[in-house]
Amino acid sequence: MYWWGQFSLALSESYDDATLGDVAAADDYSHHGSNMVANSFNAEYQKDNFPDELIMDAIKSEGVFARATPIQRRIVTETSLATIVLHMYAIDKMYKSVDVCNTGVTDPDNWWDRGVASLIGWSEGTEDGGSEDSGTLFYDISQYVCAWYETCVADGDAKVNKMLMSSLKEGKQSLTDFDCGTAEAKLNEAELYLQVST
Repeated sequence: MYWWGQFSLALSESYDDATLGDVAAADDYSHHGSNMVANSFNAEYQKDNFPDELIMDAIKSEGVFARATPIQRRIVTETSLATIVLHMYAIDKMYKSVDVCNTGVTDPDNWWDRGVASLIGWSEGTEDGGSEDSGTLFYDISQYVCAWYETCVADGDAKVNKMLMSSLKEGKQSLTDFDCGTAEAKLNEAELYLQVST
């Protein structure tokens, strides 16, 4: 799944879809220069492909994971994919949508939708608004912990998710209107909300 993906195409194809492994390895997938999370990891670990190395070591039971149990390695792999790799991918896609918007090309919100889907997508669970026991991506992490930190709003949703969704929706509308500056501002807001989510 990590190398081939369930429905993904190789990067050598003419499409922009990538496997999770492609997304994690900066050699195959370059991150947008404005991506705060990617820049933070690159600066901290002094390498562009840190997420891929971490995940590969966990999968292969190598490095610091040589003595880890299969359950420990699975937790590291799944958590890294949800909180590092897909986060970077989502932000990259949304920055790409802003870049496309700035060129005046039609349909810049297509890239935005890909980013949003990788943050929320199918992995938020089957319940409307996410499920505290089914989802694994950013949206659901906030749903899960909002009761602990008393940050749920009246309907039980995490307050940060309401703000995140508002920024994402306003960003998409800005792209539709070719208001690229506002779209980028909404992306910057969303990046901050994603940091609060974890």
